[in-house]
Amino acid sequence: MGSASPHPTMRDLLVSLVLFLTAACGPSLHGFSLGELRTQHRALPDALDALKHEAEDRFSDAGPVETVSASLRAGCKAVHVAPKDAEASYLTCRACFWLMEYGETPVCYDPVDDALEAVECSDHCRAAVRRDRTNPLYTYLLGAAMGLKLKNAFIHTQILNISSLINTLERAVELDPGVDGGGPLRLLGALYLRAPPWPRGPGDGEKALELLEQAVEEYPEHPLNHLFYAEALLDDEEPIDALEEIQEARARIDPARLHWRAARYLEMVDRLERRIRDAIP
Repeated sequence: MGSASPHPTMRDLLVSLVLFLTAACGPSLHGFSLGELRTQHRALPDALDALKHEAEDRFSDAGPVETVSASLRAGCKAVHVAPKDAEASYLTCRACFWLMEYGETPVCYDPVDDALEAVECSDHCRAAVRRDRTNPLYTYLLGAAMGLKLKNAFIHTQILNISSLINTLERAVELDPGVDGGGPLRLLGALYLRAPPWPRGPGDGEKALELLEQAVEEYPEHPLNHLFYAEALLDDEEPIDALEEIQEARARIDPARLHWRAARYLEMVDRLERRIRDAIP
């Protein structure tokens, strides 16, 4: 992919952000060497276009981790070269998000301080959105990165941050609800479903049902649309309908397309299906 498009080949990168539903693995810090990262940084090209091409060429939704890490390094250097370039920020955020989701700690070389630099995904996403507020992918990725950052926080103390996340996802829905197979609808619906209800928070079961039903009807190919809708139906005390949806989710998990996420999705489906069957009289 050259310039970022609203319907990228990174499909399924963001969709496994399940906000407060799953127990995804936490980041693992490996023995990053300052000298190694400094050498890698200096070996990269210096021109912005070449760096963005490198970041794009090295990214793969199927991994391995090493190539996505190389994509991140190129993106980081592109941001250092051109801090105001929206696509450079997006490419950095994309690789950063993938690594965080996989369980790695995103780290780049900081040439200013000659030091290792922990990469904050949402900062780069936010920079991309500031430079291009009409790109639905940038806004969607920002919402996903914000959700991932909140995931390990105590949700009861994060109401203001949740409100900001809701605003971002609502904007993503407004720009293009079809990004990533209904991703903005899915993430916003999941957030309403899992957040504490009023007066403690913005959780809203009716809004969740409405959004997730729309995601299932308009973008039925994505398994997480069905999984979240099944969760909402179970919360609405409709276990029979929920069982039908969870079976739809299972049928749409294709390891050839989803790669390492397929096993994670199947675990999610298994857990929810057990809850659903326990609720059926």
